[in-house]
Amino acid sequence: MTTTPPPVAVRIASTEDLLGIVPSLLGFHPGESLVLILVCAGRLEVTARGDLAELTDYARLEDSFGLVLDRFPGAEVFAIAYTPDPVAGWRVLDDVGRLTLSWARRVHVDGQRWYEAPGGPGQPYDPSATASAAAATFAGITVRGSRPERLAALEGTYREEDRIRAATRVLAEAVTPAELAARADAVAREFLTRPETEGAALSLADRVLLAADVVDGDAREARILGLSRDTSVRMVALWSQVVQGAPQALAGGAWTMLAVSAWVQGDGALARLCLEQLLRLDEFDPWAEFVGLACDQAVNPECWDRIRADYLLVSGRVPI
Repeated sequence: MTTTPPPVAVRIASTEDLLGIVPSLLGFHPGESLVLILVCAGRLEVTARGDLAELTDYARLEDSFGLVLDRFPGAEVFAIAYTPDPVAGWRVLDDVGRLTLSWARRVHVDGQRWYEAPGGPGQPYDPSATASAAAATFAGITVRGSRPERLAALEGTYREEDRIRAATRVLAEAVTPAELAARADAVAREFLTRPETEGAALSLADRVLLAADVVDGDAREARILGLSRDTSVRMVALWSQVVQGAPQALAGGAWTMLAVSAWVQGDGALARLCLEQLLRLDEFDPWAEFVGLACDQAVNPECWDRIRADYLLVSGRVPI
């Protein structure tokens, strides 16, 4: 059964339409950000975002976006700076102009109005009122209020002491690693084969069980190699719940699983949120490095099934 959503066709006929689709492309409303949209032959190829605080000079901008621009040398580049500070906004947009000669449009958004030139009168900024935003909403694309809100939803509401208590019980009940893996596999299979996965809530114990199962690198890799484009949407739903309940000591593997699943699904913004959490936990493994490289170089997630098949052939691994 295919669970990967079909591509959404949205017609962009104006700057307002372009600004209206950005939150849907990212999954949240950007703030203090630089967003680059690359279009080739009328098709949107890449949406890339960076924090303005990390783009304080041209060298940092080149480090952040140079690889993806090099991969699409003929693309039209639409650059949007989101910040109330017009000086900071136009500084980074000027740097974009130095970085690529193929830019099509540069826009500064201060939260209330958008501008195509410094000092101009600007136009009212209301992305939700655009035809492109309406089309994305009709297609079922969810937009959260901001990037911090999306991260807060992933971090969940369980208290750390409750997570630790649940982990203590779960680990005490699993006599051997094989038994723990078998129980985790049963929970995952039941979740992934349930008709209404999106609304199915795992218990805290089940979330901790799955997190504990992927602490081991080999077990984590086996589950990653069992991931396909067709199952990626449900895997994102599964591991989003797991990271909400995993205690910090067991969370690294779950965040890695969510990062890979999100990238395979095509949600680069979510994948990068996961990578930031892994850096904070000091849990960066080779699969996290793979996702980071794939995001930096704008590797099309449609390549995943071929990458996975080639890796299985070379490594001799058998996927779950």
